[in-house]
Amino acid sequence: MDELYEATHTYQYSVRAGVEATARLDRWYVSAPMVDWVAAVETRRTGTSADHRAVRLHLRSPVDPVRVRKPAKVYPPPTNAADAARERTLLLLQDFAAGLDDDPPDARKWARDWDLFKLAVRRETLAIIKRRRKTDRNSYKQRIRRLVKQDARLRERAAGVVDSVESITDALEVLTLTDGRGGTPLQRVRNAITDCTMGRASAQQRRLFRAGGHSSKKTTKAMFRRVSTKYSDNEIHRLDSAIGHSARGVHDKADTLADAWTPIFQQPASTSEERAAVLPWLGNHGQYTDLLADMTEPFTSAEVAAAVGASKPGKACGPDRLGNDWYRDFGDQLIPILTKLYNC
Repeated sequence: MDELYEATHTYQYSVRAGVEATARLDRWYVSAPMVDWVAAVETRRTGTSADHRAVRLHLRSPVDPVRVRKPAKVYPPPTNAADAARERTLLLLQDFAAGLDDDPPDARKWARDWDLFKLAVRRETLAIIKRRRKTDRNSYKQRIRRLVKQDARLRERAAGVVDSVESITDALEVLTLTDGRGGTPLQRVRNAITDCTMGRASAQQRRLFRAGGHSSKKTTKAMFRRVSTKYSDNEIHRLDSAIGHSARGVHDKADTLADAWTPIFQQPASTSEERAAVLPWLGNHGQYTDLLADMTEPFTSAEVAAAVGASKPGKACGPDRLGNDWYRDFGDQLIPILTKLYNC
């Protein structure tokens, strides 16, 4: 089986009398009605000793799908960029706090500056993550990619392909692999691929255990993420036209949604009699004066700190893509800034 895998990795079979066909051992077959459902096919090496690769199919309804992209969170950054992102964020926070001290209080201007500041933090953090990913050459994914390329070069040499600069370079890199894990260079590469794959799977398993662990101060998002379609299935497979509207084209889904929401957002205006009937539901005039008296007092740093500390990790209170973890981790710098902004 190993020799067959190295040579062709195929086998022959008879379709009908006089008709022969071949198939790869790592190919996945689906029935004819399901072919249109296959959006992508991914093969990868497993950490176990097997004569075939693992195959993963991405199945999606072919009936008019629309994907609604959810922007990824910016914070927390990957481990290789965490220190650099933190240092840069601290500098930006210091500059922003100094600007608030120099400028006179202006609620409209400070609100706009605060939004622009968060955009700058997001832009700087993403740039740092991108640079670190380009310079990092020791991740599991990059090591496996290099080893797979070496494996392909060695198999080309075994098949009699003329050596190139890339194949010679890969052959020299194979010599640096640990001895005793296979006699031939090809065996050493295969063993190294297996070790990297198992190491990556173990790291992924540890990460899932950490993310899946629940506490009273944590949301259930991570626990349900792997089983709930709320966090993974964000595709609209089909949109039917609203009642009273003609069917629109495939690329007019935004208009189809607008047709359905129009009678909700554009209802007839309320009359004075209707408003007069609803307002007494709020109670007598001045009933909540004592309860709302504290709202006129300025916010204190202790109140802001309590609000930041009560925010749920892993969640977000706004669309800035930074999340509550960013506010909690930089609370010492953010609490004085937020106190000034709230009291402006």
